[in-house]
Amino acid sequence: MQNIRKRITTTVLIILLLLMAAFPCAAFAQTSNVPMYLTIVAAPLEFTVTERIQMEGVQGNDTLTINPLVVNNIGSSDTLKVSSIAVSDIGSGWTLSADSTDFTAAENAKAYSISCDGNDLSAGTYAPGTTIDPQGNVEFALTGKVGTQSELLTDGSIANLVVTVEKAAALISFTIDGTSYQAEEGMTWSEWCNS
Repeated sequence: MQNIRKRITTTVLIILLLLMAAFPCAAFAQTSNVPMYLTIVAAPLEFTVTERIQMEGVQGNDTLTINPLVVNNIGSSDTLKVSSIAVSDIGSGWTLSADSTDFTAAENAKAYSISCDGNDLSAGTYAPGTTIDPQGNVEFALTGKVGTQSELLTDGSIANLVVTVEKAAALISFTIDGTSYQAEEGMTWSEWCNS
């Protein structure tokens, strides 16, 4: 009798093992939902700007000679836009002043002015909105003044010129009373009238 029980027990165990191998037990499996996140970043803009702005003055004279700012679109497909040009203070002790400042006064010995295409940058950011076609460039004329009582200085960094370049919006063309106009794609009527 005991042999029969052992055989039945062994047979039952073998059948259970075969069934478990053929049909995995649901109690040993779990399903999990894993969220998938996608990020697509903008293609980098391909441009270069003048590496450094060289300014030269002569002690006792308030006129600065400044090399121009040049922005090159080195890409092959995107039209770019120079959206802003500004001066950033770097804590050098020099003060950006209005072009109309009296640069002969002793208190303005460490003062300077910078204008870009005739726009005095001491008044704030200049927003030229100039577009640059692929493989093209644009040049911005820089002028300025410096205190006539400034001490001698050789190649000293006094500020940063901050240039913002972005991808230009596509243009659309339309006609009003026989006259052709252009606007940036997506621009509202009010924005176009104010531009």
